[in-house]
Amino acid sequence: MGVQAITHTHGYRGDVPVTDKGEEIKAGNVVETYYSGNTVIKICDDNVVTSEEEIQKVLRNYHLAGWAIILSNQAKVV
Repeated sequence: MGVQAITHTHGYRGDVPVTDKGEEIKAGNVVETYYSGNTVIKICDDNVVTSEEEIQKVLRNYHLAGWAIILSNQAKVV
């Protein structure tokens, strides 16, 4: 059984990415592009968090996602 701690906001198979409120994400100014297999990762400069509260929220989401992965992997081992 897979566990996901945060809402997945990226589209699949060319679907339009949406926010957790169902709003379409607008294309921004792409400053970096990376390729990993069939995946294209585009880094935009229009969605950068700057306030301490926003930064802490992002770090918390990374933390929750990491723990979800660890717990999911532990469940498979046991």
